[in-house]
Amino acid sequence: MFPVSSVAAFALLVLVTLPAQSIAQSTPDEDRSKLPDYPAQAPDFVPGRPMPGTIRVWGNDFMIKLQGLWEEGFHKSHPEIKFDDNLKSSAQALGALYTGVADLGFLGREPWPTEILGFQKMFQYEPLGIQCATGSFHTEGKTWPFIIFVNRSNPISKLTMQQLDAIFGTGLRRGAKERVTIWGQLGVTGPKGSHRIHVYGYDMIIPGFTYAFQQIVFKGSDQWTGDLREYTNAHQPNGKLIHTAGDLMLNDLAKDPDGIAFTGLQFINPGVKVLAIADNEDSPYIMPTLLTTANRTYPMVRSIYIMVNRKPGTPVDPRLHEFLRYVLSRQGQEDVMKEGDFLPLTPELLQQQLQLLE
Repeated sequence: MFPVSSVAAFALLVLVTLPAQSIAQSTPDEDRSKLPDYPAQAPDFVPGRPMPGTIRVWGNDFMIKLQGLWEEGFHKSHPEIKFDDNLKSSAQALGALYTGVADLGFLGREPWPTEILGFQKMFQYEPLGIQCATGSFHTEGKTWPFIIFVNRSNPISKLTMQQLDAIFGTGLRRGAKERVTIWGQLGVTGPKGSHRIHVYGYDMIIPGFTYAFQQIVFKGSDQWTGDLREYTNAHQPNGKLIHTAGDLMLNDLAKDPDGIAFTGLQFINPGVKVLAIADNEDSPYIMPTLLTTANRTYPMVRSIYIMVNRKPGTPVDPRLHEFLRYVLSRQGQEDVMKEGDFLPLTPELLQQQLQLLE
């Protein structure tokens, strides 16, 4: 693997110049008002008895606006319940929960194994994780779906999840008979067919993206190809951001006819293109769009979570249960739409979360 530090240092040294274009010019202009009205299919919030007290919330800073909307709506029925919010990072959510300083932990990503382990060591059971919204389509920092990019000159237009597993990983849990290392294995003919595939991705030090990719694509395997070219954000010595990892990654991919990358749609540039993805050979190939993110037919859509300390076989604390019922109600999911980036849960997924809550 390429050391993370070498990629960042190179970016600092040469001051990579990325294509001068805005996200609006690079990504589809899609209208959220045209999406299915999933909130209308959620149950109305019927408030229970008054229960004065405070709910302490720690976690993801990109959920501040959404939590503000939830609190405003919830207070219409329960003005007696106060909130004490400390939303700085997903990294604090589980620690605050298992050390007892938080009642709810907000995660803008999947919980990591080490976080679950810390909780288990304290309580001998796992925390309850409730999916409260679908991630955004292409808003930086807001749990966007993984998009697969290749150089614009590449003739391929689609891949299956099994093929992605065999390109980026070595565990082959999706049933591939062999690793995919050259373009000819994907049907590319001519001289390019013998070219080795150059694999681009995120660094392993802070595993937010890589761990989620492992869960979605590798079916939980942590075995990556040793050829992975790892990218991280490039900063000046004073900490000021120069370029995001996604920008750096796709800028390099635009110069590499044999490359393939996973990142977010917000980083697209004219030198790369997006591939359609299918769950398997018998499934339809789906392009990532606002609609296929919202209806979760695109295979690599993600969620945001609210984590709760609930001992198996016992009910959720009544005050927390009341708030979580609001989040999973028509009113709470309408708040998700009002937030402007995150997306409401599909009716099927929302019903699953309500069952978990009970």
